[in-house]
Amino acid sequence: MQPAERTNFEAGTFDLVAVAQALHWFDYERFWPEVRRVAKPGAFFCAWGYAWTEGPAELHEALLDPLVALLEPYWAPNNGILWRGYRSEEICFPFERLEAPASAIELDWSISELLGYVRTWSAWTRSQSDEKVVASMSRLEAEALRLFAGTRMPLKMPLAVAAGRIG
Repeated sequence: MQPAERTNFEAGTFDLVAVAQALHWFDYERFWPEVRRVAKPGAFFCAWGYAWTEGPAELHEALLDPLVALLEPYWAPNNGILWRGYRSEEICFPFERLEAPASAIELDWSISELLGYVRTWSAWTRSQSDEKVVASMSRLEAEALRLFAGTRMPLKMPLAVAAGRIG
């Protein structure tokens, strides 16, 4: 493993530099020169990430919206870069931006699968030191398990994409 801002790859190695679910954590002043260094002339750069889960209105009302509100203070500021769509000015994007078609991860999950995913969130982990938040989340989870037991839900996670030719 090596940092994205300083790799041991030879210069001019790659036709594609791809970043999945991590661009919002990089030091852009160091990362973009490294991308230029390791890319072949005319190579392609593409980064993508998913943010919020979209689902049925009743799921948002009963679980997702209150959960997001509870966890808001526990998110790292860098997550906002992804949530706002990897805007060129926020990521200091140095290449001519190519528009990517709208795309999303599409899922068919049970409430237990969704709650398991939520427990992977860094904000969920950080919130575990706050007893009031933990108690509120436990109530939300119990109610969601009751309401959505035995059902599968169509869910989407829209992707934010930053893509361009490395010139």
